[in-house]
Amino acid sequence: MSETSSLSASIAGRYATALFELAQESGALETAEADIARLAEALEASEDLRSLIASPIYSRDAQSRAMAAVGKALDLSELTGNLIGLMAAKRRLFVLPQLISTFRALMAEYRGEITAEERDRLELRREIEEAVASLLALDAVLEKLER
Repeated sequence: MSETSSLSASIAGRYATALFELAQESGALETAEADIARLAEALEASEDLRSLIASPIYSRDAQSRAMAAVGKALDLSELTGNLIGLMAAKRRLFVLPQLISTFRALMAEYRGEITAEERDRLELRREIEEAVASLLALDAVLEKLER
């Protein structure tokens, strides 16, 4: 992971954890999760919104006002709206996509959910065959060395 993406993940992790803990303390986890889902949908649907949070050309004030309007339009809770406002004030909106994925991971962990990866049987078989072939090749080399 590059230093920049590691730093972004760290920043996003702190904000996501703060949102999770504050929502948990106030009994608003479901509300925060719904807010995050609406934010994710809005980011996916709007190139303008993605540009707003990622581009340094927008002033702190412009980002703050725009995100306040987005929060109102999405009917975000006060807790989530305040967090987004703080992120705008600190010029940290660029980590919003990572915050969303981190918050979702925290919610999944809280629920005890696990993630499973579906794999193609043929692909898995090829991987197993390659691993076996590698082991056989290694075994042949070891056998030659023992002679």
